[in-house]
Amino acid sequence: MKKKAVPKNDKKTIPVKPNAKSTDKGTLGNQDYYLKMVELHVEKANLRKGPAVDFPIIATIYRTQKLICLSNIGNWAKVQTDKGLVGFIRSDVLKISNNP
Repeated sequence: MKKKAVPKNDKKTIPVKPNAKSTDKGTLGNQDYYLKMVELHVEKANLRKGPAVDFPIIATIYRTQKLICLSNIGNWAKVQTDKGLVGFIRSDVLKISNNP
């Protein structure tokens, strides 16, 4: 009786990247801001209809505006402004707000 050949697993193991290092601006590479009050660490940024630069700009957000993060999609955060406007902003320009 012949033994059946067992197929080899051709999938290569992908190493896990170490945790992102904190920067001097108080952010992490791809930090989860879910349901947290966030603010910009840059002067201003564009709020877009979707999570890419191809989507139209719906507003300009300034450093003084408070935002609530509703979800994270890759390097983008879906946020809601204090006026109720919802859109996407790059998560690398955000930091957790120190002011409630």
